Amino acid sequence: MIKKFVTVLAAVATVGFSAASANVITIDDGLGTIECTTSCEAFTGAGGNGAQPTGAGTLSSTFADYYDGTPSNEASEAERLSILISGSAGLFAGTDGTQIAGNSGSMMFSTLAEYVVLKIGNVAVFIKNTSGGSLNIDFTSFAGAGSGLSHFTEFGQVSDVPLPAAAWLMIAGLGGLGFAGRRKNA
Repeated sequence: MIKKFVTVLAAVATVGFSAASANVITIDDGLGTIECTTSCEAFTGAGGNGAQPTGAGTLSSTFADYYDGTPSNEASEAERLSILISGSAGLFAGTDGTQIAGNSGSMMFSTLAEYVVLKIGNVAVFIKNTSGGSLNIDFTSFAGAGSGLSHFTEFGQVSDVPLPAAAWLMIAGLGGLGFAGRRKNA
């Protein structure tokens, strides 16, 4: 009976805990790609193509517009991000961001930030962490000189996604079946 219970529990765990998935976002005009593990979305519209954001953008899991990235200090990036999120400035202040140097090329890093601004040459790409936790970003540059990742800036922090109630119910149900099966054998 115990062997059966362990077999069922192993099967449930295999189905319930699948491997991490990734999505690949292509940056407009062939600047590069962003691979997010487990998931992220990029802002599009509301300006784009090297212009300043003009209002609230939309999120895409496959495509990213690039926006004017100058000046590239935390305050300016916070203002542009606020406009893309809400349509107006003020959602984030310059002191809310943490800027981390890139390597002037392709780069891989992990973050717990809710939003990430990638500074690529003179432009910026704005990413939202939709993973509910730690996000791995792999930026690959396709264009020539001056298109590498100079830095990225993190804004906000994601909150952990709670285990769904259905999982707790399933665990309680399996425990009840195990108890009932044990009681029947006694």
